[in-house]
Order: sequence, then structure tokens, then C-alpha cells
Amino acid sequence: MGNVKGFLKKLAVVSLVGLVAFQMWGCLDDPVSDEDSVVVTLGTIGSMGVDTLKAITGTITASPAIDQTALVITLTDAAGNDASSHFTQTGPGAISAKEEIDIAADLGLAFTPKSSISSGTYRLTIQATAGTATGSDYEDFTVTSVNVVDTNVVTVHDTLGSWNNPTYGSSLDADLMVVYKVAEASANSAEMDVWYSNEAINNRAADVFYSPKQAGLADHPPKNWTTQNETQMAIVTCDFDTVVNQAQIDAIWAAATDKKQLLRLTAGQVVVLQTNNGVNRLIKFISGQTSDTGICVFKGKKPE
Repeated sequence: MGNVKGFLKKLAVVSLVGLVAFQMWGCLDDPVSDEDSVVVTLGTIGSMGVDTLKAITGTITASPAIDQTALVITLTDAAGNDASSHFTQTGPGAISAKEEIDIAADLGLAFTPKSSISSGTYRLTIQATAGTATGSDYEDFTVTSVNVVDTNVVTVHDTLGSWNNPTYGSSLDADLMVVYKVAEASANSAEMDVWYSNEAINNRAADVFYSPKQAGLADHPPKNWTTQNETQMAIVTCDFDTVVNQAQIDAIWAAATDKKQLLRLTAGQVVVLQTNNGVNRLIKFISGQTSDTGICVFKGKKPE
């Protein structure tokens, strides 16, 4: 009988030690309790209309809790290029750190496509970081109803200066038909569509419209710009003075051939081009002046 009691005592001790060890192991090896995590789930966007606010829906679940500063929000076009400049963003609003975030109710996140945007497919991506964990989600959507076709256009007269002209700028924001001098153009390089220069090409003087990218390759100042737009242009045959709305310019662009980033111009020629914002513009080259300080007198069509 004594042997049986001794055995039972030993069994009880071993069982107790095993239970304690099991409990300790369970606490130390818990794979979930202390692990950082974040899950972003975006709601369906579908489509957006120009100049129309679109609220973004979805949720973010995070541990530890996060606020809006933990988010990275990006908009890209179908080619993967940054498209944020074509949208007006609302939010995200400031919030206290939370583990469960409603993107619409808590952050008030929304976007409005600008009238300058090109129709097509775009992607919204939201990335969130919680502790050591990072999660993201994206939604593709379309933008339609771009550039109201009956928008009236007016003619503006202006002057571009060649690369060494001290008075007139060489850069043109064709969306607004505004001429910029070198320093201003560099600071606003993303908006520059045309660089003008009067120079010798193939041993003859020429008035030249460059894209900023092509101008940089020709060793002009745009080579140092942060953004060098690759503006496509074409010389077309049309009656410049009878063009009165955007639909006419869009039709001229659609019919244009031999689009390129460098044009040698002669007086009276008409150029159609597409700006960095995907908007079509019409320019008539009136006259040039041969020298590195020469000028280009032109007319341009822009919305009234």
C-alpha cells in the first residue's frame, strides 16, 4: 500500500510540473497575441465623373492602433504614372489612433477628377503601416466625360523668346497659354509643354518648338528640370481663325499625323499639340526672328 501511495505522489508531482511547463510554453509561443498586423480593404469605386466628388469607402484594421499619418495614398494612370495632379483630394481628416477605421466615416477621403484629366482607367492605392506590419489594397476605376465638347475657345496673342532672349520667356504652359521665363519654368516644370528656340539645325536657321524632353536632349535648360514632359505636336492644315470650340481642336488632334517632339516652323503654320494634362491645344506661328535672342510671335486657342 505504501508503494502505491508513493507512486501516486510522484505521478501528481510530474503532472503538476508538466501542466506548469505546458502553460508557460503556451504563453511564450503564442503566435498571435503580440504580432503587429494591418489589413486594408477598399470598397468598389467603379467610375468617377469630371468635377464630381467621389467618396472612397472601405476599412482598415490595425494592431497596434494607427491614425491618418500611417497612410500612404497614391493615384496612378494605366501606365503606372503618378496621376495625383489630375484630382482634387479631400481628406484624410485627422483622427485619434484606432484599430478599426472606416475610410469614409472616419477619414472623409474623397476625390474629384479635374477637367484637364484624360478619360481612361486609374488606380487608387492605400498603404497602411502598424508597428512592423504593412498592408495595402487598390481599386481600379474609370474616368469619363472628359472635356465638355462644346467648350468655347478664345484666341490669345503672345511672344516667346529664344533661349538667350533677356525679355521673353522660352517656355509655354499650353493649357493656359502662359509664357514662363527660365527660373519660373524650372520651378513649374511639370506644367511646361513647349520650349522655343531659334537656332541652326542642319546648318540653317530655324524656329523650333521642342518638347521639354527633347529640349533637354538638345542641351537646353530643361535638361535640369525635375519634370521633362514629352509633348507630342504636329503641323496641321486648318483655318485657325474659324476654330471656336474644343471639339474642333480635338477633331484636329485626332486627324493629325506625324506627331513628334520637335517641329521646325515657318510663318503661318498651325500646330496642334497635347499638353501634359491630356488637353489638346492649337497654336499658330505668326513670325520668328533669326538669332539666339530672337522671338516667336504666336496665337493660341484656350477656353474662354
